[in-house]
Amino acid sequence: MCLPIGCLKACVGFATIITIILGVLAIACSITIGTNTLFISSVKDAKFAVMCSLIALGALLIIFGIFGVFGVWKKSSCCLTIFNIAIIIFFVVFLGIGIGALAIFNHYRINDINNYSSCSQADLLKEANDYAVKAEEFLCHQYCPCDWNKGYSPYVISNIGSLRVQDCQGFNQYFSGYSDYILAFVELIEEQFDCAGVCEASPYYLFTNVNNGTPGQACAPKIQDYWDNYSKKIGAAAIVVSAMLLLISICSCCMCCHPDKNRRVDQNGYQRF
Repeated sequence: MCLPIGCLKACVGFATIITIILGVLAIACSITIGTNTLFISSVKDAKFAVMCSLIALGALLIIFGIFGVFGVWKKSSCCLTIFNIAIIIFFVVFLGIGIGALAIFNHYRINDINNYSSCSQADLLKEANDYAVKAEEFLCHQYCPCDWNKGYSPYVISNIGSLRVQDCQGFNQYFSGYSDYILAFVELIEEQFDCAGVCEASPYYLFTNVNNGTPGQACAPKIQDYWDNYSKKIGAAAIVVSAMLLLISICSCCMCCHPDKNRRVDQNGYQRF
Protein backbone atom coordinates (compact mmCIF):
# COMPACT_ATOMS: atom_id res chain seq x y z
CA MET A 1 0.00 0.00 0.00
CA CYS A 2 1.42 3.40 -0.97
CA LEU A 3 2.51 5.98 1.58
CA PRO A 4 0.53 9.23 1.86
CA ILE A 5 1.15 11.55 -1.07
CA GLY A 6 2.69 14.18 1.19
CA CYS A 7 5.17 11.68 2.57
CA LEU A 8 6.12 10.47 -0.91
CA LYS A 9 6.56 14.05 -2.06
CA ALA A 10 8.91 14.72 0.86
CA CYS A 11 10.85 11.52 0.14
CA VAL A 12 11.28 12.34 -3.54
CA GLY A 13 12.24 15.92 -2.71
CA PHE A 14 14.87 14.67 -0.27
CA ALA A 15 16.04 12.12 -2.84
CA THR A 16 16.63 14.83 -5.44
CA ILE A 17 18.92 16.61 -2.97
CA ILE A 18 20.75 13.33 -2.34
CA THR A 19 21.17 12.92 -6.12
CA ILE A 20 22.79 16.34 -6.35
CA ILE A 21 25.08 15.47 -3.41
CA LEU A 22 26.08 12.22 -5.15
CA GLY A 23 27.00 14.27 -8.21
CA VAL A 24 29.18 16.57 -6.11
CA LEU A 25 30.83 13.53 -4.49
CA ALA A 26 31.58 12.01 -7.91
CA ILE A 27 33.36 15.21 -8.95
CA ALA A 28 35.21 15.28 -5.62
CA CYS A 29 36.24 11.66 -6.21
CA SER A 30 37.72 12.61 -9.59
CA ILE A 31 39.76 15.32 -7.87
CA THR A 32 40.97 12.77 -5.31
CA ILE A 33 42.10 10.45 -8.08
CA GLY A 34 43.90 13.33 -9.73
CA THR A 35 45.90 14.03 -6.57
CA ASN A 36 46.43 10.38 -5.61
CA THR A 37 49.99 9.35 -6.45
CA LEU A 38 49.21 5.64 -6.46
CA PHE A 39 45.87 5.05 -8.11
CA ILE A 40 46.68 4.26 -11.77
CA SER A 41 49.25 7.06 -11.76
CA SER A 42 51.48 5.06 -14.08
CA VAL A 43 48.81 5.00 -16.75
CA LYS A 44 48.18 8.68 -17.35
CA ASP A 45 45.72 8.22 -20.21
CA ALA A 46 43.58 5.83 -18.18
CA LYS A 47 43.74 8.12 -15.17
CA PHE A 48 42.59 11.08 -17.27
CA ALA A 49 39.75 9.01 -18.75
CA VAL A 50 38.56 7.91 -15.29
CA MET A 51 38.66 11.50 -14.02
CA CYS A 52 36.71 12.81 -17.03
CA SER A 53 34.14 10.01 -16.69
CA LEU A 54 33.57 10.82 -13.02
CA ILE A 55 33.24 14.53 -13.74
CA ALA A 56 30.73 13.82 -16.52
CA LEU A 57 28.81 11.43 -14.25
CA GLY A 58 28.76 13.97 -11.43
CA ALA A 59 27.58 16.74 -13.74
CA LEU A 60 24.75 14.56 -15.08
CA LEU A 61 23.65 13.62 -11.55
CA ILE A 62 23.58 17.27 -10.58
CA ILE A 63 21.61 18.24 -13.71
CA PHE A 64 19.05 15.46 -13.30
CA GLY A 65 18.83 16.20 -9.58
CA ILE A 66 17.89 19.78 -10.46
CA PHE A 67 15.21 18.41 -12.83
CA GLY A 68 13.87 16.40 -9.89
CA VAL A 69 13.85 19.40 -7.53
CA PHE A 70 12.06 21.50 -10.13
CA GLY A 71 9.60 18.68 -10.79
CA VAL A 72 8.65 18.37 -7.11
CA TRP A 73 8.60 22.10 -6.52
CA LYS A 74 6.65 23.06 -9.67
CA LYS A 75 4.72 19.77 -9.84
CA SER A 76 6.00 19.16 -13.36
CA SER A 77 5.30 15.70 -14.76
CA CYS A 78 7.85 16.23 -17.55
CA CYS A 79 10.69 17.05 -15.15
CA LEU A 80 9.81 14.15 -12.86
CA THR A 81 9.70 11.77 -15.82
CA ILE A 82 13.17 12.88 -16.96
CA PHE A 83 14.44 12.56 -13.39
CA ASN A 84 12.98 9.08 -12.95
CA ILE A 85 14.34 7.75 -16.26
CA ALA A 86 17.78 9.11 -15.38
CA ILE A 87 17.64 7.49 -11.94
CA ILE A 88 16.83 4.10 -13.47
CA ILE A 89 19.75 4.44 -15.91
CA PHE A 90 22.15 5.42 -13.13
CA PHE A 91 20.88 2.52 -11.01
CA VAL A 92 21.90 0.10 -13.76
CA VAL A 93 25.26 1.85 -14.22
CA PHE A 94 26.19 1.85 -10.53
CA LEU A 95 25.02 -1.71 -10.06
CA GLY A 96 27.22 -2.73 -12.99
CA ILE A 97 30.19 -0.84 -11.52
CA GLY A 98 29.72 -2.52 -8.14
CA ILE A 99 29.44 -6.03 -9.53
CA GLY A 100 32.24 -5.36 -12.02
CA ALA A 101 34.67 -4.11 -9.38
CA LEU A 102 34.18 -7.23 -7.26
CA ALA A 103 34.24 -9.56 -10.26
CA ILE A 104 37.45 -8.07 -11.68
CA PHE A 105 39.24 -8.46 -8.37
CA ASN A 106 38.14 -12.07 -8.06
CA HIS A 107 39.31 -12.70 -11.61
CA TYR A 108 42.81 -11.33 -11.03
CA ARG A 109 43.21 -12.38 -7.42
CA ILE A 110 46.18 -14.71 -6.81
CA ASN A 111 45.19 -17.27 -4.20
CA ASP A 112 48.75 -18.12 -3.18
CA ILE A 113 50.39 -14.73 -3.60
CA ASN A 114 53.46 -15.75 -1.57
CA ASN A 115 54.18 -18.66 -3.89
CA TYR A 116 56.74 -17.44 -6.42
CA SER A 117 55.53 -19.70 -9.21
CA SER A 118 51.90 -18.62 -8.86
CA CYS A 119 52.81 -14.96 -8.52
CA SER A 120 55.32 -14.76 -11.37
CA GLN A 121 52.89 -16.39 -13.84
CA ALA A 122 49.92 -14.20 -12.94
CA ASP A 123 48.84 -11.90 -15.77
CA LEU A 124 48.65 -8.89 -13.46
CA LEU A 125 52.22 -9.16 -12.12
CA LYS A 126 54.22 -11.18 -14.63
CA GLU A 127 55.76 -8.29 -16.57
CA ALA A 128 56.45 -6.22 -13.44
CA ASN A 129 58.12 -9.21 -11.79
CA ASP A 130 60.28 -9.89 -14.87
CA TYR A 131 61.32 -6.24 -14.83
CA ALA A 132 62.26 -6.35 -11.13
CA VAL A 133 64.23 -9.60 -11.54
CA LYS A 134 66.18 -8.09 -14.42
CA ALA A 135 66.82 -4.91 -12.41
CA GLU A 136 68.21 -6.94 -9.51
CA GLU A 137 70.55 -8.76 -11.91
CA PHE A 138 71.72 -5.42 -13.32
CA LEU A 139 72.11 -3.07 -10.33
CA CYS A 140 75.05 -3.73 -7.96
CA HIS A 141 76.64 -6.13 -10.44
CA GLN A 142 79.40 -5.77 -12.99
CA TYR A 143 77.02 -4.08 -15.43
CA CYS A 144 76.26 -1.34 -12.92
CA PRO A 145 78.25 -0.89 -9.67
CA CYS A 146 76.13 0.71 -6.94
CA ASP A 147 76.93 3.07 -4.10
CA TRP A 148 75.40 0.84 -1.39
CA ASN A 149 76.83 1.45 2.06
CA LYS A 150 75.71 -1.98 3.25
CA GLY A 151 76.84 -3.84 0.19
CA TYR A 152 78.83 -7.06 0.41
CA SER A 153 80.08 -9.82 -1.89
CA PRO A 154 79.02 -10.81 -4.53
CA TYR A 155 77.76 -7.28 -5.17
CA VAL A 156 79.93 -4.74 -6.95
CA ILE A 157 80.19 -1.58 -4.85
CA SER A 158 81.64 1.81 -5.77
CA ASN A 159 81.48 5.16 -4.03
CA ILE A 160 80.68 6.71 -7.39
CA GLY A 161 78.19 4.02 -8.35
CA SER A 162 74.47 4.29 -9.00
CA LEU A 163 71.83 4.53 -6.28
CA ARG A 164 69.03 3.11 -8.42
CA VAL A 165 68.83 1.07 -11.58
CA GLN A 166 67.55 3.98 -13.68
CA ASP A 167 70.90 5.73 -13.14
CA CYS A 168 72.93 2.84 -14.53
CA GLN A 169 74.88 3.41 -17.72
CA GLY A 170 73.22 1.49 -20.51
CA PHE A 171 69.90 1.26 -18.65
CA ASN A 172 67.78 2.37 -21.62
CA GLN A 173 69.34 -0.18 -23.93
CA TYR A 174 69.19 -3.04 -21.42
CA PHE A 175 65.51 -2.43 -20.62
CA SER A 176 64.43 -1.30 -24.08
CA GLY A 177 61.89 -4.12 -24.35
CA TYR A 178 59.74 -2.71 -21.53
CA SER A 179 57.32 0.20 -21.56
CA ASP A 180 57.81 3.31 -19.46
CA TYR A 181 54.59 2.41 -17.65
CA ILE A 182 56.23 -0.65 -16.09
CA LEU A 183 59.11 1.43 -14.74
CA ALA A 184 56.69 4.01 -13.33
CA PHE A 185 54.63 1.23 -11.74
CA VAL A 186 57.50 -0.63 -10.02
CA GLU A 187 59.11 2.61 -8.88
CA LEU A 188 55.83 3.81 -7.43
CA ILE A 189 54.98 0.63 -5.52
CA GLU A 190 58.52 0.41 -4.14
CA GLU A 191 58.25 3.95 -2.82
CA GLN A 192 54.67 3.73 -1.53
CA PHE A 193 54.75 0.25 0.01
CA ASP A 194 58.33 0.20 1.33
CA CYS A 195 59.10 -3.04 -0.52
CA ALA A 196 61.53 -4.26 -3.16
CA GLY A 197 61.11 -7.01 -5.72
CA VAL A 198 57.68 -8.06 -6.89
CA CYS A 199 57.12 -11.79 -6.33
CA GLU A 200 60.37 -12.29 -4.41
CA ALA A 201 61.91 -9.79 -2.01
CA SER A 202 65.09 -8.05 -3.12
CA PRO A 203 67.87 -7.51 -0.52
CA TYR A 204 68.07 -3.85 -1.53
CA TYR A 205 65.93 -1.22 -3.16
CA LEU A 206 66.07 -1.23 -6.94
CA PHE A 207 64.17 1.78 -8.26
CA THR A 208 64.37 4.40 -5.48
CA ASN A 209 67.61 4.36 -3.43
CA VAL A 210 69.69 1.36 -2.41
CA ASN A 211 70.51 3.13 0.85
CA ASN A 212 66.91 3.56 2.00
CA GLY A 213 67.34 0.69 4.45
CA THR A 214 66.26 -2.93 4.36
CA PRO A 215 63.12 -3.60 2.30
CA GLY A 216 60.30 -4.97 4.40
CA GLN A 217 59.10 -7.63 1.97
CA ALA A 218 58.23 -8.39 -1.63
CA CYS A 219 55.72 -6.02 -3.19
CA ALA A 220 53.21 -8.54 -4.58
CA PRO A 221 51.30 -9.16 -1.29
CA LYS A 222 51.05 -5.44 -0.65
CA ILE A 223 49.84 -4.79 -4.20
CA GLN A 224 47.13 -7.41 -3.79
CA ASP A 225 46.09 -6.09 -0.37
CA TYR A 226 45.81 -2.59 -1.80
CA TRP A 227 43.86 -3.82 -4.84
CA ASP A 228 41.62 -5.91 -2.58
CA ASN A 229 40.88 -2.95 -0.33
CA TYR A 230 40.25 -0.56 -3.21
CA SER A 231 38.02 -2.92 -5.20
CA LYS A 232 35.88 -3.84 -2.18
CA LYS A 233 35.37 -0.19 -1.28
CA ILE A 234 34.45 0.74 -4.84
CA GLY A 235 32.17 -2.29 -5.21
CA ALA A 236 30.42 -1.76 -1.88
CA ALA A 237 29.98 1.99 -2.43
CA ALA A 238 28.57 1.47 -5.94
CA ILE A 239 26.10 -1.17 -4.76
CA VAL A 240 24.94 1.02 -1.87
CA VAL A 241 24.44 3.94 -4.27
CA SER A 242 22.51 1.70 -6.69
CA ALA A 243 20.23 0.55 -3.85
CA MET A 244 19.56 4.18 -2.93
CA LEU A 245 18.78 5.01 -6.55
CA LEU A 246 16.37 2.09 -6.76
CA LEU A 247 14.49 3.34 -3.68
CA ILE A 248 14.39 6.84 -5.15
CA SER A 249 12.92 5.49 -8.39
CA ILE A 250 10.28 3.46 -6.54
CA CYS A 251 9.23 6.48 -4.45
CA SER A 252 9.03 8.68 -7.54
CA CYS A 253 6.88 6.14 -9.39
CA CYS A 254 4.62 5.67 -6.36
CA MET A 255 4.12 9.41 -6.06
CA CYS A 256 3.15 9.77 -9.70
CA CYS A 257 0.77 6.77 -9.56
CA HIS A 258 -0.64 7.48 -6.09
CA PRO A 259 -4.48 7.13 -6.00
CA ASP A 260 -4.90 10.24 -3.83
CA LYS A 261 -2.90 12.21 -6.36
CA ASN A 262 -4.99 10.94 -9.25
CA ARG A 263 -8.20 12.05 -7.52
CA ARG A 264 -6.76 15.51 -7.05
CA VAL A 265 -5.07 15.83 -10.40
CA ASP A 266 -6.79 19.13 -11.13
CA GLN A 267 -5.61 20.55 -7.80
CA ASN A 268 -1.97 19.54 -7.77
CA GLY A 269 -1.21 19.55 -11.49
CA TYR A 270 0.48 16.13 -11.73
CA GLN A 271 -0.17 13.77 -14.62
CA ARG A 272 0.51 10.04 -14.95
CA PHE A 273 3.82 9.05 -16.58
